Amino acid sequence: MRIIFIRHGDPNYELDTLTDKGIREASLLAKRVSEWDVKEFYCSPLGRAKKTASFSLEKMKRDAITYDWLKEFNYPITDPTTSTVHVPWDLMPEYWTSINEYYDKDKWIHTELYQSNHELANAYLDVCKGLDDVISQYGYKRCQNYYKVEKHSDDTIVFFCH
Repeated sequence: MRIIFIRHGDPNYELDTLTDKGIREASLLAKRVSEWDVKEFYCSPLGRAKKTASFSLEKMKRDAITYDWLKEFNYPITDPTTSTVHVPWDLMPEYWTSINEYYDKDKWIHTELYQSNHELANAYLDVCKGLDDVISQYGYKRCQNYYKVEKHSDDTIVFFCH
């Protein structure tokens, strides 16, 4: 199985779309994507991802399945080293590398920092479940730290997201 994640083109965040540069990027990308044998396309509901996908989908005369869990992961936390509020993954290395729980896929969401945004843990689990549900359609089932192949697939799937 081949899974391809495509980040949106250069964004205009204010209008939730693409800049002129982003449109050029998405248009050039469509030429490449159209050469792939894609079983299914998936897309974030946000405008900048949908606009990026639109060039490839139009060129291939295809549609994408839209999932809310593919939208940008925007659950801000207050950075303990700078006191600024921002995305939860943008921390200084000297901070997060000193906390062992941040290295554990199951424990990091239970740390004090990430529990400070009460929506973050459930949103993360929704993303994991959403991805697992899609992957399972192609014969792969999560077994703790890996995916078990229940039915081999040579399919290619593409996610347009953030």
